[in-house]
Amino acid sequence: MKVKAVFVKDGDWWVGWIDDIPGALTQGKTVDEAKGNLVVAIL
Repeated sequence: MKVKAVFVKDGDWWVGWIDDIPGALTQGKTVDEAKGNLVVAIL
């Protein structure tokens, strides 16, 4: 499945979400950690 995710830096944290999937929101100390957390959130 392909989805478009948005990642922004907020202070010390990277926040990521997917507009098309309600509740798919996560964060991480690095962008890679946030990406991994987002994958887990949508599975």
